[in-house]
Amino acid sequence: MTITNHIQRIEALANEVLQHVDRKEYYLAHLLLDGLEMRARLAHEHIDHLQQVTSRELLPAGGN
Repeated sequence: MTITNHIQRIEALANEVLQHVDRKEYYLAHLLLDGLEMRARLAHEHIDHLQQVTSRELLPAGGN
């Protein structure tokens, strides 16, 4: 999954959380927050990976 997909899903989940809170469906809002946290962690890990790959690509030949 791309970073864009993760962020779009986070946005959708955040909107759903707000809808449940507005309807005082706190249990459902809480469940969605768990999914939101998972997506945020996956997005964070994805960016970490991209940063590591990019950092390696910027190393000069010979590893110096």
